[in-house]
Amino acid sequence: MKVLRIVFCILAALSCAAVVPIAIFFEWYCLFCVLAAVVFAGLMFFMRRLMQPKPLPKPDFMNSDEENDRINHLREDGERRE
Repeated sequence: MKVLRIVFCILAALSCAAVVPIAIFFEWYCLFCVLAAVVFAGLMFFMRRLMQPKPLPKPDFMNSDEENDRINHLREDGERRE
């Protein structure tokens, strides 16, 4: 996953760098490079979001006692795994 983030980052940077020369020679075709840069940047951020661990739920006074007990057991199991 981390390799894909790096690849998408490089592709987005190359697409941004290609905008000016393509705009000079081909005018409106530079929009394809801009679109490619936006797509690759979006994929890069999507991969980053997939890699982030989901936070464990926290007990809350609005929850029932049973739900808070379940959350506490989940948190204890998560701490044991790490």
